[in-house]
Amino acid sequence: MPLVSTSKLLAAVLAAGWLAEALAGKNSDVEAGIAAYNSGDHEAALAAYAAAEAELGERPEIFYNRGLALIAKGDKDEARKAFERGTESTHPDVHASSEYELGNLDLDAEAFDPAIEHYIKCLKAKPDHANAKWNLELALLKKKQKEEEEKKKQEEEKKDQENKDEQKQDEQKQDEQKQDEQK
Repeated sequence: MPLVSTSKLLAAVLAAGWLAEALAGKNSDVEAGIAAYNSGDHEAALAAYAAAEAELGERPEIFYNRGLALIAKGDKDEARKAFERGTESTHPDVHASSEYELGNLDLDAEAFDPAIEHYIKCLKAKPDHANAKWNLELALLKKKQKEEEEKKKQEEEKKDQENKDEQKQDEQKQDEQKQDEQK
């Protein structure tokens, strides 16, 4: 299950590289953000992406890169917001990657239905996204396992309740027999 991790450095490094190209023209702040991210300085990456946004305006590509840095920092809530903005991109790679990362966040949180939806959206934008295919299968499997566990738990609870009811009836019968014997 190694593909679930949203902090895979190699994938992020590669993604950050083509996302920089997805921006209209090269931007030194975006490049600085990518370099800082790749070196593990996530605060500097975020500062560089903020500077790029100030210069270029709100761009889905920048939001996606910001999301990667936020994930690396462990700030999943803010990363989710950034990736949601990344899904606004008309660039299929940026849109697909943003959906993929949202799927990973949901999968990590065991929110299987939203994860499945995000992976499907990712695959619609980029049908050859191998990690999304893998994680979609994983999310479907985990959802099925969770449903089976819940069903088993409900059956066990029902059986426990039936046993308690039966035990209570037996106790009542014994009490009635004792009362009859005392008469």
